[in-house]
Amino acid sequence: MELETKIKEIEEVELDNPIILEGLPGIGFVGKIVVDQLVKQLDAKKFAILESDYFPPQVTMKSDGLIDYMKNEFYYVKDVGENNQDIVILTGNSQASDFEGQILISKILANYFVDLNAKKIFTLGGLGTGEMIEKSKVCVAGNNKELIDEILEIENTE
Repeated sequence: MELETKIKEIEEVELDNPIILEGLPGIGFVGKIVVDQLVKQLDAKKFAILESDYFPPQVTMKSDGLIDYMKNEFYYVKDVGENNQDIVILTGNSQASDFEGQILISKILANYFVDLNAKKIFTLGGLGTGEMIEKSKVCVAGNNKELIDEILEIENTE
């Protein structure tokens, strides 16, 4: 049996060069907590769901007692901020449970984001240090030095 991963669009959206904000369960649930809060504060609208046989065979229970299967969800917000930026937010209750699934899902997501005409993807998450820390801090890493410098410049002006 071949394992399957697919993105189901539940609403067709027209986005103008969106940026992607991704936060999935991980160390301390940091990224997921951030993007879930953004979904609420920005009143983002769900437009697609990623389902995968690579997600663990389990469910979560919601506060009303209903169960929910493992999935990732895509939300969008149009015209945010002074630059009228479109944003896609990816959140979910799971990541792939093995290396093969992580690679495959990453490729599917990257191709989907290209189809959405996204040029920037920001992945949010916790960084495990193996030690207790006194004061929280934000770390920035990436594959584009100019973008890292741009982010650090914005952080230093606030």
